[in-house]
Amino acid sequence: MTKGEGIRSTLLPRSSVLLRRLKTLSWLSLLSTVVLGLGFVREIIVAREYGLSADLDTFIAVSGVYLFLGLQMGNALETTVISHWNDLPDRNTSNDFLFTVITCLIFLTIALTGGVLGVFDYGFALLFPNLASTHADSALLIMKIFLAAIVCASISGFLRGVLNKQRVFAPGVVGGAVISVFSIGAVLLFASEYGILALPFGMTIGNIVLMIWYIYLLRKNGLIRVPENWHPNWGLIRAFGAAVVIVLIGEFFYQLYGVSLRSIASRFGAGTISSFYYATSLMLLPLTLIISPLLTVVYPRMTEAFRQDKAVGTRVFIKVSIALVLFSLLAAVCLVLFANELVNIVFVRGEFSVQSGEKTAHILAVIAISLPFLSVNKLGRYALYSISDYKTSVYANFLSLIALLVFSWMLIPSTGIDGLAIAAVLATVVSMAWTILVLRTRILR
Repeated sequence: MTKGEGIRSTLLPRSSVLLRRLKTLSWLSLLSTVVLGLGFVREIIVAREYGLSADLDTFIAVSGVYLFLGLQMGNALETTVISHWNDLPDRNTSNDFLFTVITCLIFLTIALTGGVLGVFDYGFALLFPNLASTHADSALLIMKIFLAAIVCASISGFLRGVLNKQRVFAPGVVGGAVISVFSIGAVLLFASEYGILALPFGMTIGNIVLMIWYIYLLRKNGLIRVPENWHPNWGLIRAFGAAVVIVLIGEFFYQLYGVSLRSIASRFGAGTISSFYYATSLMLLPLTLIISPLLTVVYPRMTEAFRQDKAVGTRVFIKVSIALVLFSLLAAVCLVLFANELVNIVFVRGEFSVQSGEKTAHILAVIAISLPFLSVNKLGRYALYSISDYKTSVYANFLSLIALLVFSWMLIPSTGIDGLAIAAVLATVVSMAWTILVLRTRILR
């Protein structure tokens, strides 16, 4: 073999692998575009129907419980199962593992949601006193509607992680579209009669359908069946559960950060919580369209790379982080420059007035600055999960919460609502800085 032939034989397999990955990423980006489009349609319909109202503020405030016990628990399960899946030696062990975790999740989420209902009235009045005085009853109804969604969302997150390890990425990407479709339908059909209650109802139905779909896909691949001889590996399950708990503690601090932000925002009058919600939705647009699909593909590969060698994993991390910084920086600049135009095009119609649009665009122009830090922070957290470090994200989210409270206390008296938006950006910077600092220390060991 000549030298040139040797080089070609080395490069061709690498080129083939790269081309395959690019095709996968392009397909996922296309799916994300569809999901994003449906999500935008949902936000437009919600904005037209409810505007910046106290009703929508109430929904967003209560949805924090659904986000934590449902979506964020699901995300914790997803990221943990991806990093632990290689520890399962065969299909029978995998099936016992899946069946055991799902059974435990059903009982756990029912117990947790029951506990939340028991203290809900007190907690809502404590965190949102302005809303509690007029919307306590509707808040409790929204919470009750969300109960089934919480159970299904947590299980779906776990199943999504298993699908990702089978290199089946598309169902996880389009999951948001399923929930958006049912949310849109519920608002269009029932909002005139049931008001804000139509929105959580549609989201709950969407979560139920999504969980059933994921179960069907895994059963089709022979990964979920009722075991004839159930012999769960409790040692493995305890190790998995311990990792999930650590990740979930971090998610708890992250959700506490969101609740604190909404609680402080509620002090600025009706509609302010909704303004931050809409601004954040637009800010996360690039994250949903490009960054999340990229990380969905990269995370399993990065896990394998770090297991092989820290140097290999580090190279993957650096390459992806450079791409993330360049793209997210460009996206942030565009969001800052065209905040008014974007908000007017997307939201200003129906109950969403021009004044509401100006308020939302002003917040968007500030919080958009956090997008590059948010993107790198997410990648850094995945890198730490890849080397079985789940505690750093807990500390990072805790520091983010403390930073939000401290900077809000410092800035709001002099700058008002701008101070809250700036505090949110600075909190993201603090979280990212801690994550990257610890990651660098772990890699250099």
